Amino acid sequence: MKRESGLFLHITSLPSEYGIGDLGNGSKRWIDHLAGSHQKVWQICPIGPTGYGYSPYMSLSAFAGNPLLISPQLLKEWGYLTETDLIDYPKLNDHSVEFHKVEPAKELILRRAFTKFVETAEYHLFLEREKFWVEDWAVFMSLTVAFGGKKWIEWEHKYRTSEPKALADWTATHAEEIRYHKFVQFMYHSQWFDMKQYAHTKGVQIFGDIPFYVAYDSCDVWANQEVFELDAEGVRLRVGGVPPDYFSEDGQLWGNPLFRWDYLEKHGFKWWIERMRRTFYYCDIVRIDHFRAFEAFWAIPGDSPTAKVGEWVKGPDKAFFTALKAELGECRLIAEDLGIITEEVVKLRLGENLPGMKVLQFAFDGNPENWYLPYNCSRHSVMYTGTHDNDTTVGWRDTLDAGTLKNVMTYLDCTADEIPAKCMREVLASVSALSIIPLVDVLQLDGTCRFNVPGVAEGNWAWRILDSEMNVEKMAELGRLTKLFGRA
Repeated sequence: MKRESGLFLHITSLPSEYGIGDLGNGSKRWIDHLAGSHQKVWQICPIGPTGYGYSPYMSLSAFAGNPLLISPQLLKEWGYLTETDLIDYPKLNDHSVEFHKVEPAKELILRRAFTKFVETAEYHLFLEREKFWVEDWAVFMSLTVAFGGKKWIEWEHKYRTSEPKALADWTATHAEEIRYHKFVQFMYHSQWFDMKQYAHTKGVQIFGDIPFYVAYDSCDVWANQEVFELDAEGVRLRVGGVPPDYFSEDGQLWGNPLFRWDYLEKHGFKWWIERMRRTFYYCDIVRIDHFRAFEAFWAIPGDSPTAKVGEWVKGPDKAFFTALKAELGECRLIAEDLGIITEEVVKLRLGENLPGMKVLQFAFDGNPENWYLPYNCSRHSVMYTGTHDNDTTVGWRDTLDAGTLKNVMTYLDCTADEIPAKCMREVLASVSALSIIPLVDVLQLDGTCRFNVPGVAEGNWAWRILDSEMNVEKMAELGRLTKLFGRA
């Protein structure tokens, strides 16, 4: 790995006139900011269509793109919308995504754009390239709409279990609705690569994210029930989570269905490899969330009310990565290895030559052997001030107990007021080949700008920034430090 650096900012947080960050001109202005401060990497959260709670980590598809990220401005520039089509788009909050308002507003204009759509050679090429998933997705969405948004497990039995004749009849009688959902994905695809090409002309790579598990109420599970631990009716047999620990006496019950790894391995890990292929088609670098589950995962009975009852089950381990390399070649993967990690997980990561993650906020417990302290980190790692799950550095500092605050100030040799700037400097100066800093930490924003609080169901993922808040002086200081520490 060569020395480089980047910033974290999810696409939804970008400025736009339409209530949510999107793939239009706001993303290009952001890429200009990155390039102007010598940043080579833009890290984002997963980009799939979100379900309940609008979490990017609980998507309705591991393959489809999120329609909310489609830019109305680009649709207008490309001839799919007129100014009149956009005149009734609601005025929405510029500082926070009001998802419940953005969703119907975007749906309305996408339906309008669809009326002007004429199939092209590029559209048919897209359908051919994405045939592994796009037909299933379009049918799934047409059924979801027809059943009033109900989860697939609540659909009529013949559709829930994908009876061939029922699906064939449905496809024939709902062809235009199915075509609409393909159109939406084609527009997303077209806008994404317009943005990605612009990023590459500016020397910026896109750093994406893959959650290990997929949502139960997803097209992935409905269309590939043999891949997951389900009974004949589609009910979950076992689910994912983590066992009780110091922070949670009940553990964490996520509810995602477990993979049938024996089935997957027998079939060459095809579903997973296609998922990885799709993600690398869109992104240059990919982080695997909950990487430790490839070595072993916590399996909880499907009817358990907590994660207390469960067992550690061996994951696919090296066999998966061997198959992945055979199919896709060398991929630039990052392993999310935060939390309590066993020697076996470390051995797997090192054996696959994957960089792990180091988070500076986790370094100050007073233990000189803490493996997040910069002097304990290896070059083959990614160093962060904090991640999307952490408080901003300012918010973190303001909630530290007196002992930890003293540890931080002593280590960084600074006052409390200087901690945010010193943390950014420490991360950029670190030995880690790649450093990533959330934009909120570059701008030294407080805890009201936090992106996500794990375990809290509401109020997450909504923070946005305005163009006017992109502090020129602080971005210039980022650029100066980036050059100083050999990352430009």
